Amino acid sequence: MIAPHGDFEEDTLPPLEVRIRETAAAHGELILDASRITFADSTFLRLLLTTHQEADLRIANPSPAITRLISLIGADQVLRIHRTVEDAPTPDHRRQGDPPRGLPRRGVPGPRSGQPRSPEGAGRLPEGFSSSGDRSSSPVRLIMPRAASRPS
Repeated sequence: MIAPHGDFEEDTLPPLEVRIRETAAAHGELILDASRITFADSTFLRLLLTTHQEADLRIANPSPAITRLISLIGADQVLRIHRTVEDAPTPDHRRQGDPPRGLPRRGVPGPRSGQPRSPEGAGRLPEGFSSSGDRSSSPVRLIMPRAASRPS
């Protein structure tokens, strides 16, 4: 278990990133007690999502800042979040129905769920969604549901 405290953003994240990666590589699993994290930005979120793909990451007792960050983009549908450290089961004590390591929860599309990952499917958005922005001008695109057609 790792229990970091304080603010984590691009300049302060590297020591925590090293510790998380080393622990995940050595054990294949990690419980992150996030109760004392007061601020985190997108670099911290990227670290969580990457670690989730590489190891059995369980986030325990997230602070309000972490809860907001994770839920704001819907990562709470993918990451394994537990109310307390004691609720974050070890592999031997997992509750029935917990997903295997690295798989998303609640039917969220992922690399193992049948979502297209081949060149033919790359860049395609699900039906009913559109993107804004020019692909050539920015690597980031806003993806949102299309407005419903209104009868004239």
